[in-house]
Amino acid sequence: MQFVLRVKQKRCLTRWGSSKPADTRGALASYRHKFCEVKNFVKNFLVAEFAKNSDSSRQNYNDRNSWRIPLRRYAMPFSCRHFFGVALSCLGWMLFPLFTHFTALGTSRASAQESVVYPGTHWELKSPSEVGLEGQHLDRFSENVGGDGCIIRDGYLVKSWGDVARHKDWASAAKPVLSTLLLLAVQEGRIKSVDARVGDLGWELSDKDQSMSYRHLANMVSGYALHEKPGEAWGYNDYGIQLYAQSLEKIFDDSLDNAFRIRLHTLNFEDGEIFGSRHGTGLTASSRDFARLGWLWLNRGQWAGKQVLKQNLFDACFRVGVPTGTPRASSHTDDYLKIGSYGGGTDQTPSGPGVYGFNLWFNSELESGQRVWPALPADAYQANGLWNRDTLTVIPSWKMVIASRGAKPGKFEPGSADGQYNQNLQLIANSRL
Repeated sequence: MQFVLRVKQKRCLTRWGSSKPADTRGALASYRHKFCEVKNFVKNFLVAEFAKNSDSSRQNYNDRNSWRIPLRRYAMPFSCRHFFGVALSCLGWMLFPLFTHFTALGTSRASAQESVVYPGTHWELKSPSEVGLEGQHLDRFSENVGGDGCIIRDGYLVKSWGDVARHKDWASAAKPVLSTLLLLAVQEGRIKSVDARVGDLGWELSDKDQSMSYRHLANMVSGYALHEKPGEAWGYNDYGIQLYAQSLEKIFDDSLDNAFRIRLHTLNFEDGEIFGSRHGTGLTASSRDFARLGWLWLNRGQWAGKQVLKQNLFDACFRVGVPTGTPRASSHTDDYLKIGSYGGGTDQTPSGPGVYGFNLWFNSELESGQRVWPALPADAYQANGLWNRDTLTVIPSWKMVIASRGAKPGKFEPGSADGQYNQNLQLIANSRL
């Protein structure tokens, strides 16, 4: 018994080392302490009980009529009922610290989510200083980018410029909104998963494209209108996006605007239309309404205590989906379905592998070792339209969302610390007090 307990204790200590997070190490230290206490208790208990058993046996040995029955009556309860009772008590002592720890952890997470601020009919306003930001840096940022926009911090609108209620096209920044609709379709069971085949909708795809899935379309590796098969090569492909958008209309059997507003009515969009350009597949939401979707993303699908978009779906899909080293597609266009383009060609930029997924750009490291936006933390991601003109930037660790549409023209320079766009983002970084 002592050997078994020592082996179990050793396994416990080996499995639960000091590499666990700080809040878990405390609970595990308590667990190990309790385990040692239980081991010593069981050892002392068994030694005492076996001694009593031995004494009782010797005392009754000469009495043949009293030896068999008392020993049998005593031995059976000890070996079964007493032992398992002690074992269950020991198990309770060992598990109690972990139970209380994880119960408290779950309660703290629930409390943290309840403390998140969400907008009602309108965004609640606060000054930058009230949420730990320096207003002068935000003023310089808005002057540099121009157009219309707003900045959300901790669930409050702290800066706006231009006309934040204006409806205007967001170009390619609409693409991750299409992917949000895709996840809602999976959530409703309209399609089995993001890996369902696009051809199941009735599209007459070529033999090469038969394996094309919605994941391929969302990650820009569909191969549609290109030489390569689905998944073989990276091509920032607006013909594939047009196929994506029209497929979503078929899935919902509705306009994208209706499908989106019905399913995300909880967000209380205050300016009406969400999709209105590009024959109903282009995003035209106001800046402050697009920021609401960014706040939903930042909170991983939760809105005011309701899980609007399943967190497991969000976490599984809204991340880098194009592996580093994925080859670039050949420059070729064969729109054999005659669906047209969402706006551009089939191979618009070499950037994407290692940083792109479900139509979002993530602040991951490029092959150069630099992050896409050196000024921002690693958890930042962005919907980007017309190469920085129209952007929705989400920074979870800073609890910030920045919606900017119609910005002054600039270059798309991932990894460039000296680029104008990164310099503008540096103003956001410098605004944090």
